[in-house]
Amino acid sequence: MEPMAGMDAHTHLFAPGQLLGREQIAQGDRTFREMYGDPAAKMAVARQLLQALDEAELDSAVVAGFAFTHEPDLIEQNEYLMEAARVSGGRLVPLATVNPALPGWERVAHHALDLGARGFGELRPHNQGWDPSESRAGGSAAWRRIPASCFSGIAANPLATLIRANSAASRHRNSSPSRPPFPVCR
Repeated sequence: MEPMAGMDAHTHLFAPGQLLGREQIAQGDRTFREMYGDPAAKMAVARQLLQALDEAELDSAVVAGFAFTHEPDLIEQNEYLMEAARVSGGRLVPLATVNPALPGWERVAHHALDLGARGFGELRPHNQGWDPSESRAGGSAAWRRIPASCFSGIAANPLATLIRANSAASRHRNSSPSRPPFPVCR
């Protein structure tokens, strides 16, 4: 078999429990309801993504979840993504989702980084209820030199988010020297 080449840089996965609990999640998360409330809306788990990568002859993918509003959904998703990446043999590069509008959000961010998150995404400040220009999101140690994927929306400034993300999370990175850097696209 010839070696595969290429990476899908923007994919989404959901924890199996989130597929099963779609209706309940949709009741409490307006943006999720708009995008995935219809049972016909596609949601995937790791096995399906890995199969799609094989069919497309791609060797890896950056995987993000959904920008949930509530912490339990974020934690369930992040833990699933990190485990899926761990058992994928390096094929899945996980991004963790956080919500800086929530109290204690940095704890969720650090937990995901400790589990192997390679960045943050997908973030939706305008849906999650936070402003990326505020110092509590941008000034956090959890954001220094960590890649972030963010939908800007009307109320958010993605450039400010990335600048703050870059200037704010190196303390964690420096405390985890064994973690390889995020893959560089050339």
